[in-house]
Amino acid sequence: MILRKLIDIFSYLFHPVLMPTIATGFYFYITRFYYPAQEIFIVSFQVLVTTFLLPIAVYLFLKSTGILQSGIMVKKNGERLLPIFMNIVLIGFLVFFILRPNPNLVLKKFLVAYSLSYIIAFGFVMLKKKVSIHMLSFVAMIPLIFNTTLAVNYSPLLILSGLILLTGILASSRLSMRAHTHTQIIQGTIIGLVPQLAIFYLGYFF
Repeated sequence: MILRKLIDIFSYLFHPVLMPTIATGFYFYITRFYYPAQEIFIVSFQVLVTTFLLPIAVYLFLKSTGILQSGIMVKKNGERLLPIFMNIVLIGFLVFFILRPNPNLVLKKFLVAYSLSYIIAFGFVMLKKKVSIHMLSFVAMIPLIFNTTLAVNYSPLLILSGLILLTGILASSRLSMRAHTHTQIIQGTIIGLVPQLAIFYLGYFF
């Protein structure tokens, strides 16, 4: 029982609304010697506000008005439409307006691929099919972090092993909480990973 509760904590630690900020923070931690401290702070703050603070504020508003009935873990598939759509809009605004003058193509590519994953997930919800947004959000970070650690020779195999381990724990957490089926876990993982691999390895959008 204690182990199960510990595993379930990972669903909150790696909640989708936190993942862009976590990925950005991890990226800048690895590359902290390659960017001015001011740029790291400004970009990190921009990502935090756009992908975390604004969605939280909107969530609290929707919750207070009764439009959203679920808690922080949205359970009803129909209630996923608005949060997913909002994320697509906010990430697009972040990339193409807020970060437009910033030359950091690596972070931009991650965010574009991340938004593409959300667009695919939105399509699934429109078809009344549920996929794991937790898995989508977490695995989307893996190519960014692995490519960055590989580029700067920052223990890439160790980092990749740790990320894969955390992926397994998060999947176990979602299953333990009965939030998803095995199929939904796999679908979320594929949807999160494929756009990242396509953008990082097959071409550029900029």
